[in-house]
Amino acid sequence: MKVLDLKGNVGMDMESDENFVRWHGSVTAAIAAPIDRTWQIASDFSGLQKFVPIVEICERLKGRNRVPGCLRFYTLYSPSGLPGGRRKGWAKERLLVIDEGKHSYAYVVEGSNMNLGDCVVTFKASPSEDDRHVETTVVDWSYVLSPLRKSTREKTLCDMSEFGWTFIKGLEAAATAEVIDFEGALALVAHSQAQC
Repeated sequence: MKVLDLKGNVGMDMESDENFVRWHGSVTAAIAAPIDRTWQIASDFSGLQKFVPIVEICERLKGRNRVPGCLRFYTLYSPSGLPGGRRKGWAKERLLVIDEGKHSYAYVVEGSNMNLGDCVVTFKASPSEDDRHVETTVVDWSYVLSPLRKSTREKTLCDMSEFGWTFIKGLEAAATAEVIDFEGALALVAHSQAQC
């Protein structure tokens, strides 16, 4: 994985004609997998547990997977701690928008025990090539949220970015894994044994 960028900053967003201080951050990296494979895995909104190693379960509560309005619930465990200082966490998130053509989606945290009440996360993937002209995908996982009462800006940005890295590393591992046709392999083994 080639690290392209890691940002964390404070900005002002305008909402309903009022100024709100918001914390922003993003993690960007190039992963050694083609965009179609990367998108197939990343856009599985209800399948977070399939590639994010700290996610224990991920269930679809409402709606259809990969369709705006889909609501997921997941639990996760991190020995190093999660946003809000917990080791075990849960979140309920709603898919706001998904664009298959642009390989992007956004979701909002609707509930969690990690103090992430109004966090909005955006995922974007773009095709690219590395120095050897091998197909890669540039992945950007960014977030914006209101300041947290029980945490500092630095701690929150660090925790969120750590989860972003975990997401991207898991995505890369899944996207670059060899796809094994177990049924075909078993049939081949059975056929070979029958020949003996």
